Amino acid sequence: MILGGSDQWGNITAGIDMISKRRTVEQEDNGVLKNDDIESKAFGITIPLLLTSTGEKFGKSAGNAIWLDESMTSVFDFYQVK
Repeated sequence: MILGGSDQWGNITAGIDMISKRRTVEQEDNGVLKNDDIESKAFGITIPLLLTSTGEKFGKSAGNAIWLDESMTSVFDFYQVK
């Protein structure tokens, strides 16, 4: 399963396609084709983007990410996020 923000839909569908092709090649190499079972399929799910209080995108690419690593985000900054 691939999970990502709604702005990543193109990347997610490309990943699903790549996984499907790779699994088919691996199954052909092993002599076992299982295209109909749920375990051989890839799925993608998107979630709405996190937005700031002003409605702007929130995250790494917007430059306002909150990291869980204390060397990247101070404890003070971490607890100021609402």
